[in-house]
Amino acid sequence: TEIYTLSLHDALPICSFYEHFDSKQALLQSLLDDMHEQARARMTGPEHPREHDLTDPAQLRAHLAVAWHLMKDNLPAVVALYESAMTEDHSPDQAWHRLTRDTGVLREHLEWLAEQGRPLPGDPTLVAAAIGSMLSSLAYAILRTDSTGLSDDQVLDTLTALLSHGLG
Repeated sequence: TEIYTLSLHDALPICSFYEHFDSKQALLQSLLDDMHEQARARMTGPEHPREHDLTDPAQLRAHLAVAWHLMKDNLPAVVALYESAMTEDHSPDQAWHRLTRDTGVLREHLEWLAEQGRPLPGDPTLVAAAIGSMLSSLAYAILRTDSTGLSDDQVLDTLTALLSHGLG
């Protein structure tokens, strides 16, 4: 058994951590906010118009690809966020509020489609949350292992086909 000792110098990074974040949840929220900013920048820059037609498979796949690759690029944070959401003691409605907040861009696109008279399979908030939940669960299950043999394109093509049929 090895014995580790910490000097005051070793403890300084921990102290500075708590100067920026008062909890693990605050750190995770900051990481999530950063990923949301990255997603907006990857889609269309700082402005992301709500007039995207997610019933168009190409536009739907583009949105899914941005989210998928962002989760892949930030896998440690995604795993921590996912596991925290599953294990932390939250109020009963906190998971729903977080999911609807995190899928707000999709909801806005779906609301725009509904305003155009396009039929949706359900309420835009619920449909966006279902898409986000499916995507995050798949990312958590697939991206953490190399054993699936699935390529990013296979996952994105399958999700696009599945969701296109549901939205169409």
